[in-house]
Amino acid sequence: MKETEIWELFDGIKEKFGLRVFGKGYMYRIIPDSIIFEGDEISDKQKQQGIKGKRTYVPYDKGDKEGNRWYLETPYLIDWSEDSVAFLSTDERARWQGYNFFFRNGFCWTNVLNPNSTYFKCRLKDTTVNDVGSMSLYDESGLGDKYFVLSLNSYLHFKVLREFFNNTVNIQMNDIRKLPIKIPSEKELKTFNKKFDECLAIKKEYFAGEIDRAEMNAQLRPIEAEIDEMVNKLYGIEAKEEIVLDELEEEVFITEETEEDED
Repeated sequence: MKETEIWELFDGIKEKFGLRVFGKGYMYRIIPDSIIFEGDEISDKQKQQGIKGKRTYVPYDKGDKEGNRWYLETPYLIDWSEDSVAFLSTDERARWQGYNFFFRNGFCWTNVLNPNSTYFKCRLKDTTVNDVGSMSLYDESGLGDKYFVLSLNSYLHFKVLREFFNNTVNIQMNDIRKLPIKIPSEKELKTFNKKFDECLAIKKEYFAGEIDRAEMNAQLRPIEAEIDEMVNKLYGIEAKEEIVLDELEEEVFITEETEEDED
């Protein structure tokens, strides 16, 4: 069967028996490029009322359970046709909230961390529709999203949050708002943005399949350590605590057994 025929078949089953007929699993479609609408091309009217025509699927950010930092390609799409938007904006079961922030560049973070994490998992957010799992904020200061991502990904801000605001694994929007973000000079901002671009380039190489995860972590680790030093210097702090670096998707677990082995 063709992909479109499978769509029609499953849509008919869903319409007749309800969504629960598929159980607790997920139903995904493979969306061809010919019906994808680029999020940065959308008009204000299309944001509010949906898109006419065949190209109606737009990027959909559902969050990131794997904890990618700096950058993540958005693999999901959502139907943003006029009929779909009409349903999403009126159905009682749909969580139609925060729609004024759809299709805006910003930054987001993994809202549930591993208990042994020593860093935030913050990254850029592209022009997408946001799921509740994608906690997002938007720069209105003119500093740019890159600086906020870099600053939040530093050990200093994670330590401040843990010590003063929230020591749980759930990182909420108001927690991030409480963090003291220092405004750098123009020269400092350029230096920070350059470091961010280095991390971004490495992550894009990884997602393009040009390097594996081990190589990516090996390249990112010294840059992230340098960023920690730069942020500490910006705040006038001399770090004396040894930092255990996280690796992407490979959290550091320290147990009594491993501590004894190290001795």
